[in-house]
Amino acid sequence: MIHETKAELVTDKELKMLVIGNPFYFIGGAPRRTYEVVKAYSELGIEVKIYIPYGQLFLTKLLQTIHNIKNQEVYSTLRDLEKSGIEISSEVYTQLEAMEEEIWEHYIIMKKGGVRWILENLKKLLFLINKRTVEDVHAFIKENFAKRKGSDVNLIYVTDATFLDMIYTGYFISEALRRKFFVLFQSIPLTSIKELIAEEFWHAKHFFEKNIFRNIIRTFIITIEKAFFKHETFRIFNHCAKNLAGLLSVSDAPIKIAKLDEWAYRRGIPIRVLRPGNAVNVELQKYFKEREKFLNSKEDYAIFYARLDVVKGILEIPFIAKHLQQNGYTMLLAGRFDNPNVREKFETLCRVLNVKNIRYLGYLPDKRLWQVVAKGKVLIYPSHCDVFPLVTLESLFLGNSVVAYNIPAVSSIYRDLQVVKIVEKYSWRKMAEEAVKILKTNLEKFVEEHKNENLIKFLELHSSWKNVAKAEICSMCEIMRDKA
Repeated sequence: MIHETKAELVTDKELKMLVIGNPFYFIGGAPRRTYEVVKAYSELGIEVKIYIPYGQLFLTKLLQTIHNIKNQEVYSTLRDLEKSGIEISSEVYTQLEAMEEEIWEHYIIMKKGGVRWILENLKKLLFLINKRTVEDVHAFIKENFAKRKGSDVNLIYVTDATFLDMIYTGYFISEALRRKFFVLFQSIPLTSIKELIAEEFWHAKHFFEKNIFRNIIRTFIITIEKAFFKHETFRIFNHCAKNLAGLLSVSDAPIKIAKLDEWAYRRGIPIRVLRPGNAVNVELQKYFKEREKFLNSKEDYAIFYARLDVVKGILEIPFIAKHLQQNGYTMLLAGRFDNPNVREKFETLCRVLNVKNIRYLGYLPDKRLWQVVAKGKVLIYPSHCDVFPLVTLESLFLGNSVVAYNIPAVSSIYRDLQVVKIVEKYSWRKMAEEAVKILKTNLEKFVEEHKNENLIKFLELHSSWKNVAKAEICSMCEIMRDKA
């Protein structure tokens, strides 16, 4: 049975946590969440030690090299956590320094070898990383928990179930301490093969390859890859199940899509969906305090911002923009195209449809992006897959109404908000029509809708990482008490 847990801190003793996660916030949303929540634990008076598996350090250093991120940013993340009272295992610094040359060598070889080399050698590289991950976690256990030293840890918590190395690390440490561990889902670990085939085939048919045979081959290859990963993920989950105390999730989406509720129920593993499961950037909170000011200075344009790829719905945008154009409205587009083929297809669709009302702003730094969003009236968000749509949350803080597809994450989190209009998946025209209705709404009525008491309470709940941390701790303590 899935329970929702609200942010009420309920503990009857001092807590000592061992967090297994990646806190390097500059590499993605999940690490950013880990970084913020771990700091919030410390502010709540919880004693926290964080262990970063070798595989996560390797991934961080590789992405640092690819994106030319300075070493200073890597080490400042660790120092910030230590200043907040978080204990970091000492070997992390040693490992980061030791792998500097190794990562650079791998990166040079990968660049020279290209895609072919990566495909031929990826499994070998992953095997070496996983082998080193296992060796390092055993060394960590020996160093920190020898002769039951450190066994007063109350909670062992894996903050991202996406990475199987984190799951294994949690399992090994729980075995050593003879204490069960908790896992958080920030993404969807398993996808329905039936849904995957339908989604992939639909996109190929409408946007990429008109040749039906090629569509089938492409979909078949992707399905085989996903099926293999699903099998491996279930194998590891089944292996670790006996040591799992409970599953936490930032929304209903990972649980429902992966059908983990059925899997967990059969094994007696409790599930908690967190309320709130996420919070906004601290700098966005000032907009919340000044809502009255920017709500009254709105302009009649729509905006879409996210990672500009097929999953986020970028190829539906030209069709939606065309309808807005016919009604005299402009659409702003912000973000980065990671795939040149997707960008080419997007631009082709705009030419074929004669769409001229899209203003592409490129990738914008946060502060500039928020200024643009705060002046708009509606976020159009045709995402096909999400776990917790932060773009939607940010837009609500910035005074935008939202039109989105009825995917589980959106329905789970935003269904009770009047200013979020949810339409059937793939319904471009309905999405565009709802956006036009919002843009035609007079400013007085628009402002009144955004002063709704239910919306204000929702924003207050999601305005603090402490609220998120409290929801997590409350969930884990509740599960432990139920099992006592």
